[in-house]
Amino acid sequence: MIVAADTVFDVAVRPSRAVVAEATTTDAGVGIDTVAAAGLVAAGLISGQLSCHRFAISYDIPTATLNGGGDDYEDNNDAAADDRPPEVQSSLAFSTKYHRGSCRGVDFAPGADLLFSVGKDKSLVVVDAATGKLVLKKSDAHSAPLNVVKGLSATMVVTGDEDGGVRVWDVRRRTLVQHWQPCTDYISDFAYDPATNDRLLLATSGDGSLAALDLRKKMPVKVSDDQEDDLSCVALVKNGKKAVVGSQSGTLSLFSAGNWGDMTDRLPAKQIFGEGGRRSRSSGAAVGSSAWASVDSLLHLDNDHVVAGCGDGSVRVLRILPNALEGVCTARAPGPVERLAGLPAADVDDHGPPSWVAGCAHDEFVRFWAVGTASLDDDDDDDDSGDGDDSDDDSDDDSGGPSEEDGRGDGAGLAPARPASARPRPQRRGAVDDDSDSDSDNANDGGDGGDDDDDAASSSSSDGAASRAASRAASVRSSRSAASSMLRPTKRGRIARPTNPFFAGLD
Repeated sequence: MIVAADTVFDVAVRPSRAVVAEATTTDAGVGIDTVAAAGLVAAGLISGQLSCHRFAISYDIPTATLNGGGDDYEDNNDAAADDRPPEVQSSLAFSTKYHRGSCRGVDFAPGADLLFSVGKDKSLVVVDAATGKLVLKKSDAHSAPLNVVKGLSATMVVTGDEDGGVRVWDVRRRTLVQHWQPCTDYISDFAYDPATNDRLLLATSGDGSLAALDLRKKMPVKVSDDQEDDLSCVALVKNGKKAVVGSQSGTLSLFSAGNWGDMTDRLPAKQIFGEGGRRSRSSGAAVGSSAWASVDSLLHLDNDHVVAGCGDGSVRVLRILPNALEGVCTARAPGPVERLAGLPAADVDDHGPPSWVAGCAHDEFVRFWAVGTASLDDDDDDDDSGDGDDSDDDSDDDSGGPSEEDGRGDGAGLAPARPASARPRPQRRGAVDDDSDSDSDNANDGGDGGDDDDDAASSSSSDGAASRAASRAASVRSSRSAASSMLRPTKRGRIARPTNPFFAGLD
């Protein structure tokens, strides 16, 4: 880590892919001291200072690992990461103070030796990234204190303030070229990928909206609906077709290109943090706040992965579509990871060291995390707890779920279903008539069968049963005729409604 003079608000990194390797002789044998990454890291401090350090991250890799290592490469790589922790060597390049208040945002200009910074004093500052000399200062860049800055190109930079204003500046011409007021609360982050769309700029806000802006148009393309949550960060994946948005509740929302009005998918906080990510009241969680840690910063790792800096001090690698937690960096910060800056790995060979990210967490340090598989914790407990519902469903299907053999219902704990013979038959109009007919037929059949089977039965009893059955059949026929006569049309052509059409003659 790098020690700063004061609390760090924001960090920016300019990597260098130069690799420095030298042979060294140790007691264990011959090894190579490899520089995994090197470059400049800029930090904006709460005191208003802008400090820049040169750094190099190095660690020892066994010679067998660099030469391929055969099937044991993964084991050797894990051992190298565990037994030989990386070392960060740094030296102060320059430290300047051009802001009267705190320096809230810093970023390097892509393809130019320029460093941008914004602060509470509403000013935009541009300095030389090598020497720290002032190139441009806009004292009243916005009407409100500035909160975030992002370099779009070698000459273009965008800034966001506390009142939801966004402005684009041309450093070469020293003029304002575009401005919007898409949001009503502070702008928290920007996302811009010129490789996929050099006109689209995304901005997240504390008012719960995502703004899609066209750099060539004065009106916003679209401002999303209120997500009912403070949106803290945004990153583009899937060749710019998807935007991943972090929030204070810990949920990641996914927006689709061309459909910025509302999210199309999301990654729940439980799947990101698991049960271990719940915040207790003793941890200082406010009443009514989310039970999960927040996602304060996002960084594009590749086309399918993002790195998330979280409110519990962890750095997590997440896969997007299909959504999954890939791993958690073993080292944690003491506070929320507010900002992340990407640091590509230096190219040693095909088995080069993992990529790195730099971040700040409300203290005087700039920390580095390796986001490769060798330094990630699988976090099995979180994954299992996050998928607890699925496991419960599987267990129900295997043991306690419904089956044809035991005849149980769809839910656990329900009483067994009654057999078909014990179930009441549904009642409908005309059912009584059908039952009466069947009863009369059964009675007639029963009477005839009694005469055939029992020769000792008297003829008087059979005649009595036949007469009773005939009487019931006549009663049913009379009730039907009465009902049909009551349902005949009247003189005006309307149907007369009977009071009791079917049961009038059955008493």
